[in-house]
Amino acid sequence: PMARAPGFQPLMTEDADIAAPVRMQKKGESIAALLKREGFAETFFGSETPPVSEYRIGDEDGGLYLEFLVPLIGSEHRRDGSRKATATVAGVSAQRLRHIDIAIAEPWTVRLSDQRGYPLGRAGLDVRIANAACYLAQKLLVLRERKPDKQAKDLLYIHDTLLIFSHSLDELGVMWKRIQSTFHPNTLRALARYRSEVLSSVTDAARNAAVIAANTARADPPTAERLLATCRAGLAQVFG
Repeated sequence: PMARAPGFQPLMTEDADIAAPVRMQKKGESIAALLKREGFAETFFGSETPPVSEYRIGDEDGGLYLEFLVPLIGSEHRRDGSRKATATVAGVSAQRLRHIDIAIAEPWTVRLSDQRGYPLGRAGLDVRIANAACYLAQKLLVLRERKPDKQAKDLLYIHDTLLIFSHSLDELGVMWKRIQSTFHPNTLRALARYRSEVLSSVTDAARNAAVIAANTARADPPTAERLLATCRAGLAQVFG
């Protein structure tokens, strides 16, 4: 309800990232078994142990694939020197990433209807998604660790999210003030520092984000300078 129609086609993605805690209570069949039963094909990639699992349904053009993410807490390496890159959760191999705990804090619930023919039943299906304030915080905190092409997309995701919630940024700020006390002070200091460092000047990531925006059929695509200015102003309103 806090969102508004953006008036343009936002940057979209073909995958769904499923965030989860490292430990989940076992209830019936595993997630992996349920996905396979519904027709998702499981593939593995990467050299980690266990390898990351990906679940795809449909073809390359109209299909969907799922990846699972869990928080990386503490050191990135085990005592033997190997990386703690993955974890097995409910039968699936998930990637361990920093600050996923922020993304899953106080999620919003949205209801998906079956108006487009999806087999969700008359009542629809409730799905929990990251609230906008935590989504923005997590995106900003991991931005510098991302690959260059991912950085550009993430900057545009931040920009578009701020536009979609532009009428509710004060409400998001109130929400963030309530939630932020549950996070470590170092995380909050890093968030403030990254806001200053990442958005202070035009970089290749900002230029590429503007190019991507121009290719999404917007009537008035932002320049790199305007994109960063929007991000600075919006994030200041949310995070203070």
